[in-house]
This record gives sequence, structure tokens and C-alpha cells, in this order.
Amino acid sequence: MSERLRLWQFLEDELKTTGTAVATWQHKFDHPGRVVNVGVNYTFHREDEKYYFTNTLPTYVGLDSFKLISDEHVGDFSIDYVQPLRYGKFETGVKFRSRYIPTNMQFIPGLNSPLDVEAGGWATYEEAIPALYGNYIFERNRIEVEAGIRVEYVRIIYKVNPDHNTYESDGYHYTQPFPNLRFAYKPNGNNGYPGDKCIPGPDVIPQGKSYSRFYIDLGVKKTVQSGRGEIFLNATDLANTLRVKRETTGNGFRLVSTDYYEAQVVRFGYNYKF
Repeated sequence: MSERLRLWQFLEDELKTTGTAVATWQHKFDHPGRVVNVGVNYTFHREDEKYYFTNTLPTYVGLDSFKLISDEHVGDFSIDYVQPLRYGKFETGVKFRSRYIPTNMQFIPGLNSPLDVEAGGWATYEEAIPALYGNYIFERNRIEVEAGIRVEYVRIIYKVNPDHNTYESDGYHYTQPFPNLRFAYKPNGNNGYPGDKCIPGPDVIPQGKSYSRFYIDLGVKKTVQSGRGEIFLNATDLANTLRVKRETTGNGFRLVSTDYYEAQVVRFGYNYKF
């Protein structure tokens, strides 16, 4: 009979929370096709992760754990203007994105722990990207030309706990233009042939087997305010059954694992049409 020399167990407990708010406004001028669109979007995403390690040997049992919490704040603002022309249209606008992600990691060592406890602590990621763009589209029966440019400024700042044993605070910034040019010729006036090429790759596709999976989704919605508003609630994988079990046997070891897919999502929201 074989003797077990070591048993290493791993448990992951992860909770993700996401909230989104979106507001859009459109102004249509008297001239057909001439419009201004303004959009504001905010997204909050939290990842609360806990990892537990149990290291069982004949002489002792080590209990280690690791905790991570991350709050991501993303804000987007955009103004887009479209001016129809005799042959085509002109588009221009401004966009701005801001991301702020504070994180905190904590290592909790057990007996004879292999964890590097000095690798934890807080860190913050900050990102700001304003951009300005302009685009002209020329359209005739057989010819279509699109030319434009986007200029963006990027500023990235990464702040790290000053006592960290590996990383340190850093950042960078740059301004860069991104021009674009597209040409299409339509022999019959409908279908175009763009002036760029795409070469398909070989049919290099791996073969495999997927076992049966089972999950339950639910969704309800209710119209309010004389049809202008709507309250909705939907959820996926209510019973948390979307999982895959694997077993691996190698030289001197046997691994049994179950992958819990991050499919449990509950969304509750409100839509209003102006």
C-alpha cells in the first residue's frame, strides 16, 4: 500500500460586484443627419478574493491564506458630432476616460509557510486618457474614401506601498496621433473592395471533448411611467451548477480539481427613455 507523503489543498473564494450607470443625450438639428451625441458612463467593479492553502505533511499541518480586494472606478465621457455633406459626412468629437483602481493584498502565513509576506500591501493604478478625433467619409456610387486622425494623451501612474520588496511606484505619459485611411471600390455600386488585405490562417484547430453542463437563468422586467421607464432583474446560473471536474494522474501524484465558472451574475436596473 502506498503512503501519502503530502496533501496540498487549495480553496478559492471570490466575489465580484459590478454596478453601471449610463446617461445619453442627443440633439438633432433641422438639417437631416446632423446630430450631436453626449454620453456619460460610470462603472464600479469590486473583486473580493480569498485563497486558503492547507499543506498537510506527516509532521505538521500548515494553514496559509491570501486576501485581495480591488475596487475599479471607470468613468467615460464623450461628445460626438456628425455633419452630413453633399458626398459623405464629417465626424468629430472628444472622448475622455478615467480609471482609478486601489488594491490591497494581505498574506497570512501558517506554520513553515512558503508565502512571501513582504510582497503584500496596497497599490493604486491611475489612468487618464483624453482624445480628440476627426473623420471625413467621402461616398459616391462606386468609390468610398475614409480619412481621419485621432490624437490622444495618456497618463499612467502606478503607486506602490513604499515597503514593498519587489516593486516601486512609477508612471509614464505620452501624446500620440493615430491616423487612418481607407479606400473602397464598388464595381456594382453596392459591394466594396477595401484597400487592405486579410490572409486567413490555417485550419491549425485543436480537437477535444466537452462534457454536459447544466445551468438555470432567470429574467423579469416591468414597464412603468407610461412605457417610458423599465425596471429589470435578471440572473444567470442560479443554482451554481456550471462547473467542470478534472482529474490528472502523473508520476507520483494525483490531482483532482473542480473549476467553478464565474457565471453567477445578478443584474438589477432601471432604464428610462427621454
